[in-house]
Parts: sequence; structure tokens; C-alpha cells
Amino acid sequence: VPKRATFVQWDDVDQKGGNETDTFYEDIQEDNVPRQLMSRTEFGMSETRKKMLTYTKRYDQHAEIWNIDKKKYVLEWGAGKPKLTEFVTKIKRKQNMQNFFQNLEPICDVGFIRLDSHPIKLALIQHCVEWQKEFTTLLHDFARKDLRELQDYFVHHSASLQEDPEDLKELKMKTDLLDRVNEDKRSIQDRFEPIDSQYRTLEKFGESIQDDEKEMLDNLRPNWGNFLDMLSATEERMKRVKANFKKSLEESQLQYARNVVQMRKRFTESGPFDAKVRAGEEPDIKRAKDFIEEQKRKMEEMRKRSEQKRKME
Repeated sequence: VPKRATFVQWDDVDQKGGNETDTFYEDIQEDNVPRQLMSRTEFGMSETRKKMLTYTKRYDQHAEIWNIDKKKYVLEWGAGKPKLTEFVTKIKRKQNMQNFFQNLEPICDVGFIRLDSHPIKLALIQHCVEWQKEFTTLLHDFARKDLRELQDYFVHHSASLQEDPEDLKELKMKTDLLDRVNEDKRSIQDRFEPIDSQYRTLEKFGESIQDDEKEMLDNLRPNWGNFLDMLSATEERMKRVKANFKKSLEESQLQYARNVVQMRKRFTESGPFDAKVRAGEEPDIKRAKDFIEEQKRKMEEMRKRSEQKRKME
């Protein structure tokens, strides 16, 4: 054994009165065994460092998980109105990354060093969970907004259409609204299935839905049926209201004809056709102007009534 031989050599030197000026360092320096041990140690440390760097790089390739502002990114991405399939793709990708990190072995022996990456593993899994939450929250916002828009549509238009018009202007407004709603029926009904799909996807990915929201979703189609019944009833009621307005206008038209006759008679009898006055008096110009203005006003009122009747026809 070299080590033992060395001791023997030192003993021999001492006994034989060897060179007492040789130091222990000089003696070791001339021995190849320590130099080989040091070289192997340095090589082992260098190789261990390389392996540790390689080990850490498997996390660096996923740096976007913690480097990107999640909320800002998702909001900007959502501004493009992504489809439901795009949401599913994004969420599943983060789920796959989460599964990848969960399956990683956190304990790793690199040379003479044992690495414990439990904290890193847990942090990366948490980042994946937060990413999924941001996407499901945005999808939930979209679904809830669409659902409430439909419910508000039913409530608002039902309240407006169920009120009887008080005049011709309101009658026209409600008739136009009824026509628009009838035109929208197909597009409104086409929105039901996408909303159902959104909520099924949210349930699949574990998003929590409030009870009042679930109730609103369950009542969507029944409320739509009630809304259609209301439209049918409103159409029949509008026909009756329109007939009543028409009858009223016809009566006004007859009254208009009578008023024209009376106005003409009064005008021919009392109109300012001459300026006959008593001696010493000035002609009453103001009275003549007032009379003419009054007749013009009455004629304008009768013209408007006649125009209203024509529109109803």
C-alpha cells in the first residue's frame, strides 16, 4: 500500500539520519497519490456543477409561468373575444404543465450533492393553478354577462310592450319595437346553446357558480317561452289598440269636416274683409290680425289630425 510504504520510508529516514531539511509539504508534493486525489476531487466538483446547471435548466424553460403578469395577459387576450375552444386549449395546457410538475421527482442526487426541489415544485404547481383560475374567471365573466343580457332583454322589453300606448307616437314606438323583437327571435334563441356550453365548461374545470346564477341559467328557456307568449299576446292587443285609435281618428275626421264648415261660415260672416268703422274711429287692425292667426292655428290642428289618420290607414 503506497500510504504505508510512505510511513515506512519516513521511519527509515529517521532511523538512518536522512535529510532533516525536507519538509512534510515537500515530501507530499513529490508523492503522486495526493495529487491524483486532488485532481479527481476538482474534476468531480466541476462535473457536479455542470450537472446542477443542467438540472436547473429544466425549470428555466417554463419561465413564462412566473415571469408574465397573469391578470394583465389574460385581460389583453380576452379583449380579442376568444372562442370557447380557445379557452379550453389554454386551460388544458396549464393543466398539462401542472401534471408535469407534479410528476417530477423532487429529490435528485447530483454527484456528492443531494438536491431537494420540493419548494420549487410546489411554487410552479401553484403558478399553474393561478393561470387556470385567471382563464376560468374570464370565461365565467363572459358567460355571466351573456346570461344577464338575455334576462335583462326579456324583462326590459316585456315591461315596455305590456304598457298600452297613450297616443299615436307611443303606438308607433311600440309597434316598431315589436317588429324589432320579432326579427331578433332567431338570433336570441341561437345564443342559448353557447351559454350552456360555457357553463358546462366552467363546471368541468371546477369553477364555482353561485346559486342565484344557477337559477337564472335554469330559468333561461322557461323565461324565453313566457316571453314568446307575451309577444303573441302583445301582437293581438296592438291590433285592438290600433283599431281603437283608427276609430277615434275617423271620428276626429268627421269632426274635422264639421269644423271646416263652421270655420268657413264664421270666417265669411266675421272675417275682416273691409275696414268699415264709425266716423272718427281707427280701423281695429290688431283684432283683424288676431282673428286671422286664430283661424290659421285651427286649420293647422285640423291638418295634423288629418295627417295622423292618413298614417294609420
